[in-house]
Amino acid sequence: MILQCSFARSGALAALIVCLFLFPAYGSDVSDLMQAARKGDAKSQYDLGIRYREGETVKRDFAKAGRWWRLAARQGHVKAQFELAFLYLEGQGVPKDYDEAAKWFLIAAKRGLAGAQFNLGLMYANGDGVTQDYVRAARWYRAAAEQGHTAAQNNLAILHTKGKGVRQDHKSAYFWFLLAARLGDMNASQNKMEAAKNLTPEELAEVNQKLIEFIKNASGN
Repeated sequence: MILQCSFARSGALAALIVCLFLFPAYGSDVSDLMQAARKGDAKSQYDLGIRYREGETVKRDFAKAGRWWRLAARQGHVKAQFELAFLYLEGQGVPKDYDEAAKWFLIAAKRGLAGAQFNLGLMYANGDGVTQDYVRAARWYRAAAEQGHTAAQNNLAILHTKGKGVRQDHKSAYFWFLLAARLGDMNASQNKMEAAKNLTPEELAEVNQKLIEFIKNASGN
């Protein structure tokens, strides 16, 4: 089965698109944004960090991005907390430090950010910056999975298949693979075919019906 083992930077592409659309010309005036950030506005600090990371309207500088995100993160800006964690994870603009990455992912995960929940689950599964703990990995994968994070759904399904951190449950595994595949996850699309072999035709029908009801409830219909 294919495990999603790469950390996810949720929203990075969206942030880049926003930067390109709103601030297309290098050297565009950022004085208002800088002024608001210096006055302590957390959103402006986060937005300025995005600009420094992407090199849009300012010279690309991960260290400066990290400084602005840290200021915003300390004020409770959850996306800044996530981005700061990712800098520590990759060692961009700051020394690579899995302990710091896990700390900031945990803060953002507790605030409900699905990308942070997934990354924290992956850190617990791998033992990166934290003691390896499949129970906690499953808990954070589930939190992200229930918000529609497909990589988390795929990885939670694998834990159910193997009985790591959760009881072995082939029906639950197939359910999460099926949902992630329906949402476009390629790994889950392959994994669901293998998972189906562990179920009877009656169990497959039961899980498919459960998925239909889940989607109907999620859509509010």
